[in-house]
Amino acid sequence: SSAGLRDWTFSTIDRNVLFMLLSTVFVWLLVCPANAVEPSTSEICLVGECATQLQSDETGSWSFLQQRQVRGKVMVTEEEEFEEDASGIPFARVPLKFVVITKVDGTGNFSKAALEKRVVALNKHYNGDDPRAVSEEQARALNKVKSGPDTCGRKCDVALCYEDGKYKSIVDLSQCWCEDNYCKKWSALGKLHGARANAQFDFTLTDVKYVTNNVWHDQCCCAYAAGLNYEPKQLEIMDALIDKATVRKEVTIIICDMKSTMGMALISGSMGCNGGPGIMLTHSFEDHTLAHEFGHYFGLYHTFNEECHRGGVPGCKKEEVCDETKNVGDRIADTPVHKKPQVCAGSWDAETCPGGGLDPLDNVMSYSGCQLSRFTPKQVAKMRKTVTNYYPAFLTTGGGGAAKDLPCNPEFPSSKGKLPPGYSGKPKIKPAPVTPGKPIKPAPPAAPICPGLEKGQCDTHDKKGCYCHDAKICCKGHGCGGMPGQRQCLPCKWKAWGTSFTKDSCKEQK
Repeated sequence: SSAGLRDWTFSTIDRNVLFMLLSTVFVWLLVCPANAVEPSTSEICLVGECATQLQSDETGSWSFLQQRQVRGKVMVTEEEEFEEDASGIPFARVPLKFVVITKVDGTGNFSKAALEKRVVALNKHYNGDDPRAVSEEQARALNKVKSGPDTCGRKCDVALCYEDGKYKSIVDLSQCWCEDNYCKKWSALGKLHGARANAQFDFTLTDVKYVTNNVWHDQCCCAYAAGLNYEPKQLEIMDALIDKATVRKEVTIIICDMKSTMGMALISGSMGCNGGPGIMLTHSFEDHTLAHEFGHYFGLYHTFNEECHRGGVPGCKKEEVCDETKNVGDRIADTPVHKKPQVCAGSWDAETCPGGGLDPLDNVMSYSGCQLSRFTPKQVAKMRKTVTNYYPAFLTTGGGGAAKDLPCNPEFPSSKGKLPPGYSGKPKIKPAPVTPGKPIKPAPPAAPICPGLEKGQCDTHDKKGCYCHDAKICCKGHGCGGMPGQRQCLPCKWKAWGTSFTKDSCKEQK
């Protein structure tokens, strides 16, 4: 399901096409859902990828299989419809508290002004607006930018694809080569598959706190990730920084260096909630990452979620993914079951599970890298139900009653193994005692040659979509290059062709 870079003979045109791909693909959201792991049933979670962590809904995933038949297939449906309030009064008001963890030298700093811009975009995502809207002023500013490998992709996209070529007469493409059928093959601004549903959630930034801690900044990800070359401090950080007295009345968002993972959050209502309600983001996060993590916070799974086993254990065999009698997917009836996407290029009309409908690559809860800007009506209904059940203090109408216990265990280090108030999950199980005299098998080496990357990715230019923020995770001879927010580990020799790299990349390369 990846659309990787193929081998190229680097003529001028070939290089332009290649870099248009790099400059148009939005960040593949490497999000690892923060769900608790049962030692007896789960596998370890690779950096940036959680494939087998427990995600069982409080009502039990298997019972959903009996609920409703659609087109002869089982469709999971928790909500039927939602009604938008024509009065304009928000359904929920959500106070946001940001905690920015920096290093002593200032690394990781994120200004309040930059956070405010992210919150503006977040409100657009949750109020039916277009967070990717391009104004005429922005189009004219883009036109003034010098054309080149790092800019032509954006110019082609805005000129040809945004609202069917609305700015074609404004953006000069004479110095760019836009491939035939560009909008279908490469565009990140393609047509949406449906209308944007308006959740009517109002987010307000109420506080920004800065914490200086080198260890926390560098080791914040992730409680159950494998392949790390450090001890993850996620639970310790969330235990210390999130106010347990107000955790259901405001949302704390922690910013640190999550390495190859863009962000993570609990899926409210599931059995996993490492650290309880809260969101963690890497220090270079984009606005759609924040919108995506809030989708999890309000109970949504990825649109490509695979779950074919009793007890809510994710994962399906290849032949089971499209079988809706086995795969419950994301439990939302108006997001078709589909295979996990990798990149947007050439995928807008993809239907990886034939007969189920187009893959929802425009959905906020996808990983496609396309224009992630849409929720469906039933996703909104699910999020509203989650707020009503677990965060009634956010409701503008009041009368939501007391917040239900979250069916998970936050595993706070300060709780010393006990389940704190507000949770109904299972207490952490102590490991079984070792039989005296029985040798203990040594643990396999945890740190691969390139932490965060799968074997061979450096030699194929991360065709599977592993994005970087700096050169730490890149192999020898490779650096973190490309457009900001879309960087990949690329060969250092590409510097000669005009590719921009982070300052710590390719230092041996003149």
